[in-house]
Amino acid sequence: MEKKEEKLTFSDKLGKWILKNRVILISILVVLFVGGVVSAIAFSAVKSNTEKKYAELYALSTEYNSVTVNVELSDDEKNQQSDDILAKVLKVAEDNSKNGLGIRAYMLAAEIQFNKKDYAAAAASWDNAAKINPKAYTAPLCLYNAAVCYEELGNIDGAIANIKKACESENFTLKSKAIFNLGRLEEGRGNFAAAAEYYNDLVQNYSSDEKAKFAKSRLIFLTEQGKLN
Repeated sequence: MEKKEEKLTFSDKLGKWILKNRVILISILVVLFVGGVVSAIAFSAVKSNTEKKYAELYALSTEYNSVTVNVELSDDEKNQQSDDILAKVLKVAEDNSKNGLGIRAYMLAAEIQFNKKDYAAAAASWDNAAKINPKAYTAPLCLYNAAVCYEELGNIDGAIANIKKACESENFTLKSKAIFNLGRLEEGRGNFAAAAEYYNDLVQNYSSDEKAKFAKSRLIFLTEQGKLN
């Protein structure tokens, strides 16, 4: 019995790590995209107003990254400077709430808020980024990240709803991970039949995916525990 409980803990922690790890990857996407824009500006003879705004956002991203790794700053100083940067990023986001710049700004704001453990604000920013253009490839990733925040806040219904919405997008590249986390979340709140459906989906339709192996182990565990009929 002790070993089985250890397996449950391991799978739960692994699933949560998988979900949270995506936050880091999306942050990289923000830097790469905006950085690419800045590179294009450097080789362009004419700098449009839009390009300048992207460059300004990139500068804020760079400034924030510098603050977080500056060992000479105290925690209070880092927090204050991060707050100042966040206010500027949110201003960019709000002023561009109907275009691509707004998407990137909300994503950067969400990253800063998430790192500050302000999960409610981070969820709102990621949701806002997704709403600007639901068909953008970033939309399902933002919905998925917002789900991380909802789980941190104990809002499992919200987390599940966001992950399901992300899975509806054809642009979503993390569907197998999302399905695993749906199973994990349902299992965590005692909905074993629902969890088994997600785990079986992985085993049957994503057999070559590493998450299918984890899903299979969960099915074995739940069966051994008498949680499944």
